[in-house]
Amino acid sequence: MGSGGSTSKSHEVPPSPPKEGTAGPAAAAAPQAAPAPKADGETSASQVVGGAWTKPKGPSPDDEKVVAEWKADGRLFVLEGVWCAVPYKVTVINTGGVEAPEATAQKTLDDVATEVEKTFSHFIEDSEVSAINKLAADTVHVPSEAMKQVLNIVSTINRMTRGVFDPAILPLTQHYKKNQCPASPDLIARSKWSSFKITDEGLMKTNAEAMMDLCGLAKGWAIDQMSQKLKDAGFTASYVDWGGDIKVTGQHPTGRNWTAAVLEPYPLDGNLVE
Repeated sequence: MGSGGSTSKSHEVPPSPPKEGTAGPAAAAAPQAAPAPKADGETSASQVVGGAWTKPKGPSPDDEKVVAEWKADGRLFVLEGVWCAVPYKVTVINTGGVEAPEATAQKTLDDVATEVEKTFSHFIEDSEVSAINKLAADTVHVPSEAMKQVLNIVSTINRMTRGVFDPAILPLTQHYKKNQCPASPDLIARSKWSSFKITDEGLMKTNAEAMMDLCGLAKGWAIDQMSQKLKDAGFTASYVDWGGDIKVTGQHPTGRNWTAAVLEPYPLDGNLVE
C-alpha cells in the first residue's frame, strides 16, 4: 500500500546470476557418490586375476573324522621327524595304488633331505657348500645341478632386493657369534654376494675368505623337490611342512583346498594388536 491510498504494483526483481565459483540458490546440491565397494573377490566391483574366483571351503568339524577314516583305509599317512635339526610333518594321500605307500613316501623324503645336507649344509665338512667356502680365490667350482638351481635363485633375489638379501654374510655371522666388537671394513667387504662370481664355467670367489650360508633357501628348494617327487611317485596329494616352509599338492581328503595358518606380523610401531 503506497501513500495517498493508491496501490503500487509489485515488481519481481530477477535474481542476480551467481558469481563464478559459487552456487546460486536454484542450484541443486551435487549428489555424493556412494563409496566404492572393497574388492573381495565376491562383488561385481572386484577384479579377479587369472580367471573366475571361487570362495574356498575352510576346515569343518568333519575333517578329523574323514582323516581318521582315510588313515584306517591306508589312503592317508602322516610322517614326522627331524631333518637338519629342524622338525618336519608331511601328510601324503595315496589313491593311485602306490605300493608300500608309507615306506615309499618316507624314502622319497629322506633321499631329498640327505641331498640337502650333502649339498647345502655348511655344518657338514664334506658338503658341496663347505667345499665352496674353502675354495681359493679365482678357482672355478663346477656346481651340481641342485647347487646351480639355488645359486641362480640367490643371484636373482640378491639383485631384486638390491643386496638386502645376501647369503654371503656367513663371515659376519661367525664374527658376531664370538665377538661384540664391530666388524672390520675388510670383513664387511668380503661378506657380500659380490665376492662370488657365476660364469658359464662355474662359480668363483674374488676373496678366498668369502663364505655363504644357503640353509634358508635350500629348505625351500627341498620342499619343492619333495612335493614333486611324491607326485612323480604316484601320490595324489601331499602337504609338506618343514620348519614352517610349506608346499602342497592336490586337495584335502574332504575335497577342499589345503589350509595353512599364517601368523599375523607385529605392527611397525611395535605394539601388539589386541
